[in-house]
Amino acid sequence: MNNHIWYWIGKAESVNRWHGARAIRSGHKWIAMIFETPKYKKFKNSMLVVFMADRFQFPKETYVDMQITACLNKTNDTGNFEKAIGDTLEKAGIISNDRFVRNITIIRRYHPGSGTKNKFHDQLMIELTAVPDKEVSFLKIEQSDDLYGLRFK
Repeated sequence: MNNHIWYWIGKAESVNRWHGARAIRSGHKWIAMIFETPKYKKFKNSMLVVFMADRFQFPKETYVDMQITACLNKTNDTGNFEKAIGDTLEKAGIISNDRFVRNITIIRRYHPGSGTKNKFHDQLMIELTAVPDKEVSFLKIEQSDDLYGLRFK
């Protein structure tokens, strides 16, 4: 099987609001601590439940292309949830590392009549497709070279 699809419904939380900051005192120094907010944790955990429900896994170090079809409130930013998706796919064991996502395509849809008072749930359809072996060998050659074939000193 070279592709797989998951459907998620809930409240998508932007990566812009994923963390909070707190300062604690250690001796004579103040140390800044950054943490995930409860809303962001809830978003990632609800996706984790969906991803782990069917126990699907790509073989280790398989390159994949990701297509995300999102139906969101018009006030949500389009590209602010793919980090959470990649991290959650990795945590669920579906992909070995989110660095193996070659391409990300986002198709954006809007809730009907959406605005600041959103009564609709956000919906995500995440489709992963394994990259064919012949393209992976080309990808590895491409990665061994500098960006755009330029030589940096």
